[in-house]
Amino acid sequence: MKKSIKTAIFACIFAAAFQITAFAGFTWRVESADSSYVGTTNVTVTNTSGKKETEDAPIVKRGAVVTVTEAATSATYTVKAYDGMGNPIRDFNASLGTVKKGGTLQYTLDWNARKSEGKSSYTGQAGVFEIQAKDSDGKIWRQRFVINNVCASGVLSNMYLYSKGTFYQWKSNSKGWWVDKKSGGYLTNAWFQSPVSGLWYYMGADGYMLTNTTTPDGYRVDAGGVWVK
Repeated sequence: MKKSIKTAIFACIFAAAFQITAFAGFTWRVESADSSYVGTTNVTVTNTSGKKETEDAPIVKRGAVVTVTEAATSATYTVKAYDGMGNPIRDFNASLGTVKKGGTLQYTLDWNARKSEGKSSYTGQAGVFEIQAKDSDGKIWRQRFVINNVCASGVLSNMYLYSKGTFYQWKSNSKGWWVDKKSGGYLTNAWFQSPVSGLWYYMGADGYMLTNTTTPDGYRVDAGGVWVK
């Protein structure tokens, strides 16, 4: 479990509405009351022309519902999908129709429910959904969404988790693992509970995760750094 957490394949679920103005053309919101943190990552995909593209994207659970509001003018919406390695699922291209200024649409990010829209023959799971809006001037706006526990670690980077008001990121070097805070610095002399697995880890005075020892407050952690209950 520790390894899966630190290779950036995270289960990231929204506790409340998470809303961002993604581009000038539209805003989006994900609603799915399930846990207590949100996360984002840089995701790299290969487009249909073979060019790699990297952008920041939210991580959502499979089946999350995205609500898109057209902010600028009327636009035609479509959806693309990528597999867990960031490759385009070429036989999938779903049309969502035209949305007028101020109008909204909803889309469920669930491959099993959506693949028939584009008559896709892909039998795996989509790792990334991409919602595109093309306005009357030909401009294209897009937002990608990463489906948790589908993408390979090489497709994701710069992963942050949100827990109790602070962003955290696992990092490592030849000496060991530590937990960076996005606001600056790192955890020291403190327990850290993974919002994904619920497992507890102890960061020592130098910031490194303790392993196979007894913590200063008298608890055992195993070779993987996990608190032994």
